[in-house]
Amino acid sequence: MNRYDSDDNLALFHDTYMPRNYESEDAEFNELLSLIPTINTPNNSVPLANQPGIFIRDSDAIMEKLAACRKFGGYPHENASVFMKEFTSFATLHKIDHADDQRMIAAFHLNLTGPALTWFNSLDAGSKRTWRQFLAIFDEKYIELDWQSPTVFLESENFQNMKLNRGQILEDFYGQIVEKAQILKKKDHEILSQFIKGLPEQLAFFVRAGTHKDSASALSAAKMGEAYGYRKDDVVCVAAAKPLVANDNNPVQELQNQVKELTKALSELKSHSTDIKPGMPPKYQKPRYNNPRYNNNFSSQAGNNRPKTCFNCQAPGHYRANCNWNGHGEISLTLQCQLCQQFGHGAFQCHHHSNPGNQSNPGGHRARSLGRSSIGARNRSPPQSRQREEINYAHYCTDTEDCEFTDENLTSFKSQFIHMPVKVNHISVAALVDSGSSINIISKSFYDSLPDTCKTSICSVSEKIVLE
Repeated sequence: MNRYDSDDNLALFHDTYMPRNYESEDAEFNELLSLIPTINTPNNSVPLANQPGIFIRDSDAIMEKLAACRKFGGYPHENASVFMKEFTSFATLHKIDHADDQRMIAAFHLNLTGPALTWFNSLDAGSKRTWRQFLAIFDEKYIELDWQSPTVFLESENFQNMKLNRGQILEDFYGQIVEKAQILKKKDHEILSQFIKGLPEQLAFFVRAGTHKDSASALSAAKMGEAYGYRKDDVVCVAAAKPLVANDNNPVQELQNQVKELTKALSELKSHSTDIKPGMPPKYQKPRYNNPRYNNNFSSQAGNNRPKTCFNCQAPGHYRANCNWNGHGEISLTLQCQLCQQFGHGAFQCHHHSNPGNQSNPGGHRARSLGRSSIGARNRSPPQSRQREEINYAHYCTDTEDCEFTDENLTSFKSQFIHMPVKVNHISVAALVDSGSSINIISKSFYDSLPDTCKTSICSVSEKIVLE
C-alpha cells in the first residue's frame, strides 16, 4: 500500500471529516525544501531552509489586519476607562509584553489623537520612563475625575436627559445609561430610575408596575412590554440604533414651500380684485354712500362681517347714513317698510313717500276697501325733487293669466313710488307695492270663490289706476 492508499485518504471517500494536521504538512514541506538548498539571484544567495518566521499562517495575518484599537482624543464625551480596556486587549493580541515599557508606551502613543496627544507630548521624559508610572499619570488625568471637571458636568447633564430615541433598541439605550453611570460612579438604583424615566409613557408605566429591584430586571420587563405593544410612540427598527436626522436643506421641499406661498398670494390678490369694477381704475370709482339708488345694495354688502344698527331709528339692517325714516310717526324695530325694505318705519314714514306735512291732502286719495263702492284714482304729479328718479318697474302676473305689459307702456309713469303692472279681473292696473292702504291684490281663483255680494262692489275701470 502506497501513501495514496492510506486510511486517511480512504476516509475521504466515505464523507468522513478528518482534522487537518499542520505539523505533518510543515515537515513534508521542509523536506521538499531541503532538496533545493539555495536560489541563485543577482545578489547574494539566500538560503531558504531554516529561515524562522518566513511562513506565517493566514489566520494570524487576517487577525493583525482586523484588530485595531480605537483612538483616544481626551474629549469630554469619550470614556477613558473603556479605551484602556481596549488598548490592553490590543497589546495582548499583538503580543506586546506589559513588562516591555518602551513598546507599551510607544503603542499607546500611536493610539492618541487631539488633546490627549498634545498632553502626551507635553510630558517630560521622567513621566514616560516606565509603563506603570505613565499609567498612573493617565489615570489621574482622565479616569479619576474630579467633580469640578468639565467632563463630569457634561456627562451628568447627558445622563439626566437621556431618552429612548425613535428606532433605538432597548439594549443600546440601556448600555448608554450604564456607560454614563460608570463614569459618574452612579449606583444601580440610579441607573434603574433613569432607565425607566427615559422610556415612553405607556412602556414606563408597564415597567413601574413590576416593582423591579435592579436595572437588569427592568430591562427584561421593558423588552416584554415592547413585545406586548406598549411601545406605541414608534416602530422598533433594529438596523437603526440612532434616530434618523431629517435633512432640512432639501431643495425640493424649499421649492414646494415657495410654490405654496405664491399660490396663497395670488389667491389673495384675486379676492381683492373681485371688488373692483372691471374696465374702471380703482381711483375713478365713486363711493355709493350718498347715492339713494345704491343704498340698499351697499347696506347688504358693506357690513357682512359686523352687525348693522342705525343710530337714527335704532333699527337693525342699515346705518344712519342710509336711513330712509323721515323723522315723523311711530317707529318699531319689527316694522319693515315696503318701499325701501328697511326696518324701523313704515311706508308713510319713509323718505320715498310724500312729505309728512301733506298727509292731510296728499294730492290724491287712498284706495278703498272691498266693502266700498267703485275704486277711482286721480293723477298725482310727483314733487319736482323726485322727478329725476327713474323707477324700475317689475312685471307681475296672476297665477292663471300672463301679463301683457311692456316697457313702452310704462315709459309715461315716472313717480317716486314703486309700481307693479298687474291684472285684476282682466283689468290692467299699476299697483303700488304695499302702500299701506286697505287694497288687496287677489288671484283669479280667489276672486271666483268670493260671493256675488262682494263681487258687485268691485267695479272695473277702463283707465290705469295708480294706487297710493
